[in-house]
Amino acid sequence: MLTIFYIIVAAALAVMFVDLVMVFRLRGMAPGGTIGKVIKILIYFIVIFMAGYVVAPFMPGLPLTTNLILVAMIYFFGAVFVAIVLWLLKSLIEKVVKELGG
Repeated sequence: MLTIFYIIVAAALAVMFVDLVMVFRLRGMAPGGTIGKVIKILIYFIVIFMAGYVVAPFMPGLPLTTNLILVAMIYFFGAVFVAIVLWLLKSLIEKVVKELGG
């Protein structure tokens, strides 16, 4: 069972690395304004998640309470991350609708 845990953590870390590369490319496309600021915040969140994934293989050796707190933090930051992405999407949709005259 622990092997499955390590495989999932390694896969998550690989996906987050690809996400980090993608967000840096996006930052180059939108260097300023609202989108640029939000992308900078997203970079911080991706780095926080990656740090969590790097620490995850050591979690089985930690006390249960510590594991639960770390998992809760990951859930919390994940929820904030999703909220930021949705806010960015809403801003983009509003901007596009405004430019199209809708």
